[in-house]
Parts: sequence; C-alpha cells; structure tokens
Amino acid sequence: MLPKVKIVEVFEELSPQDNGYWEVPDGVYEVEFALVAGGLNGGYSDIYNAGSGGNGGGVLTGTISVNPGVTYRVVVGDIGGDSIFGIYQAIAGKGGRGGYGVEGDGHDPSRGNPGQDGSYVFNNKYPDRYPYPMGAGGGSGAYTRGWDKGFLSGGKGGNHGGGDGAGAEDTEGVIINGENGGNATYYGGGGGGASKASNSGATSGRGGSGYRGIIILHYFKNG
Repeated sequence: MLPKVKIVEVFEELSPQDNGYWEVPDGVYEVEFALVAGGLNGGYSDIYNAGSGGNGGGVLTGTISVNPGVTYRVVVGDIGGDSIFGIYQAIAGKGGRGGYGVEGDGHDPSRGNPGQDGSYVFNNKYPDRYPYPMGAGGGSGAYTRGWDKGFLSGGKGGNHGGGDGAGAEDTEGVIINGENGGNATYYGGGGGGASKASNSGATSGRGGSGYRGIIILHYFKNG
C-alpha cells in the first residue's frame, strides 16, 4: 500500500526583493494569484493648487494551470510600479482613485476630497487571512484662500491605508504654509495630497508617499 501524501496549503507573499523568476514547486498544477501594483505618491501643492491624492495600485486576481518546474517572471511593484506575474500585469496608480485637489486660483476655500476605497484580493474569498482591501486612493489636500474660514480638513484616504490629505488653517491676513500629505500605510495605497499654501511667501507642501505592491500566490503542494 502506497503511503499517503500530505497536502499543504500555501499562501506565498512576494515583495520587490523577490523580483526575478518563480519556479512552480513539485506537485503543483494550479496557482491562484493576486497582483497589487504600487500606489502613487500624493501631489505637492503651491500657492495656486492643493495637492491631489495619489491613485492606488491596481488589483488583479486570477487562476492558471501550471506544471512543476516551469518558471514565471515576477515583478512586485514598488511605489509607483506595476506588478507582473507571467503574462499578467496590475498597473500602478489604476486602483482606488485619489481625491482631487482644487486647481487654479479663483475657487472658494474647501476641504480636500476623499480617496476611493481599495479592492479585496481573491475577491474576498479569504477574509480571515486578507481582511482589508488593497490599492486605496489617497485623499487630496485642503484649498485655502485666507478668507478666515477656520480649519479646513484634508480628504480622508480610502479604505484601507490610503494616505490622508493635509488640512490647513484658513486665516485672513496670515501666511499659511502648505502642510504635507499623509503617507499610505497598506499595500498599493496612494499618498495624501498637500494642502494649498495660502499666498505669496508661503511654503509649498509635500505629497505623502505611496505604498508598495505585493504578489500573493495561493496553491496546494505535496508536504
């Protein structure tokens, strides 16, 4: 009587340090993959514009038949980079759309716009392992004019981990520097946009950093 073969379930998570080629393990004939591209940085501001939120990275899920020993090209997108597995590709900055800051002078002071939420990998089939959506957009920064409107909040980053847009105090007769947007904190998240600098002499704000992507390979192999 032949001995029983132990079957092991694997969720293999790849980072940019794993870029190169992935070889199909022994006993594996099907792989379910989730690709998350890197999110974009949030936009800088100046005395005319509030910074836009960075778009989140695209999320792509699929299943392919494979054979042991075959290799597949793997590229895990860093900030602003695409993620690639074989012929499949998730595009950077194409996931949750970032909130858009007001552009150009002549607009009323306003709060920032929120970023769009991300998407669940594997279509949320494994909520215990991957409970949060990925590829959320960043919020945009607040738009100030010095009209004594008080504090104007930045746009909230999308769920989960999109960077928050920067808020700013809109105070008449005072030079208000642009505030920096918040950094994204989860896979594929876009950075938050900077708030507008109030008037001439004010310093521009910096957009928040996007967050890198990830590739997840799910398969069953002989233990």
